[in-house]
Amino acid sequence: MSEFYEYITKQGDRWDLIAWQFYTNATLYEPIIKANPHVSIEPTLKSGIKLKIPVTGLTQSRKNS
Repeated sequence: MSEFYEYITKQGDRWDLIAWQFYTNATLYEPIIKANPHVSIEPTLKSGIKLKIPVTGLTQSRKNS
């Protein structure tokens, strides 16, 4: 069974920035996109979207920012 963090997007969020926040690697956004097929792939995400962030060995402790 996979584990996920829950993340609510903020104004100006992008897939790569979210990957950087959780994995400290902006190129690792594909697992996040795959875990959220209900979200359109746009350059900038709308605020208030609930995302599932897969927990991996690269996942950093979530920062509340």
